[in-house]
Amino acid sequence: MITATSTGRKYATQLTDGRGHYIFADVPDDGGGDLYQRPGELIAEGYAACMNITAQKLLAEQGYPADRVETHVEMDRLPDKTVFRAKTTIGGDVPEEVKAVILERITRCPVCKILAGEIELLSL
Repeated sequence: MITATSTGRKYATQLTDGRGHYIFADVPDDGGGDLYQRPGELIAEGYAACMNITAQKLLAEQGYPADRVETHVEMDRLPDKTVFRAKTTIGGDVPEEVKAVILERITRCPVCKILAGEIELLSL
């Protein structure tokens, strides 16, 4: 379970996963300090991280070192939907055909499935 707790600084919020890992969120507007990522950016960061980690795992499974895997995600909030655009590059001595297969497979990472599926928001 994720828990968000106010910090005493206007809008700065501490988030924890209950396993001892912490991150912070904030907003730049309405007097927020803009010290941390915006909540929406955390969603895009999770998407980028999951695709990147999936690529690293797939490279390892095939015996290639993950010299450098870099994933960029842009998120556009439109009036009727949110659009994510992602690009991953794989560096190192990896054949192009292996890169192509991995780049196709990472579009089915766990977070990709969450974002592409139907989402229902409920209260605890």
